[in-house]
Parts: sequence; C-alpha cells; structure tokens
Amino acid sequence: MPRTTDPRGYEVVVPRRVGRREPHRVRHVNRVTGWRYMPDAHGRPPCPCVVCQPLGAYGSAKIRTRLSREWPEPTKPEPMARLADAGGPLELREVLYEPGGRGRGDADALAYLVDHPDAGVREALAEALRSYRDGRALQARLALDPDPEVRAAAVR
Repeated sequence: MPRTTDPRGYEVVVPRRVGRREPHRVRHVNRVTGWRYMPDAHGRPPCPCVVCQPLGAYGSAKIRTRLSREWPEPTKPEPMARLADAGGPLELREVLYEPGGRGRGDADALAYLVDHPDAGVREALAEALRSYRDGRALQARLALDPDPEVRAAAVR
C-alpha cells in the first residue's frame, strides 16, 4: 500500500482555531495500540543510511554493519582520488553529491573547484561544503558566483 493513501501516523495541523462544537467525536486509544516507528514496518529491514541510523544511536552500528554494503564510509583519500580521476563535469558532480565520509579533512582541498567553468560542478561543491566545518570561506566565494543557482546553493 503506498504511503500517500495510508493516513496512519500523520499529524494534522489546523491553521485556525477549532470551535467548541466542531469536533464530532473523541476516541481514547489504548497506550499499547500503535506502532513504534511507522505503520506496517514489521518484516521490512530498517534503512542503514546515516540519516535514518545516526552515528551513536543505540543499535545503529549493528544495523549498518549488517545491512549496508558501503559501511564504513570511505576516508578522505578515496573520494579525493576519485575527484582527481574524474574525466568530466558529470563525474565531478557525481563524486561531490555522494554523502561525505568520515575523516574528510579540510575544505581547502576542494578550493580548485570554486573556479570550475561548469556551473553544475560549482553548485554540487556548494552543497558538499555544508558538511565541512571550515567550508565557510569557500561558500562565501560561491555566494558571489555569477550563476544564480550556485549562489542559492551556497546561501542555503
């Protein structure tokens, strides 16, 4: 069953005051009734990505090692070597859009891409710099880019 047609688990926000006579009925639900994370989750393996299983969360390491083929994430030399070997702008964007691995190092290693002729590469760089602690200086340079999409990605 697609999620869009299954209303269970949704929170409804009414953007106005609800009058006293508007609710037709109130149901009290047993505390045991319901689900922990999402409806119909039983029998499906959990998602092993770092967004769904944050680092340090209880049991997340076990789930990632059991279900993920890409764990542990690559350290800095591997993506940097792929960036150096990338032939064209499409390959550069592909490497930059990959989730950042642990031990990426400093953002200065990506400074040469700020002046890349392809706007898509500069936009992907602006998105990738969000996960770097010291990427603000490069993002400030990208915020002055002539392309509006690159500027928007750098400001976000």
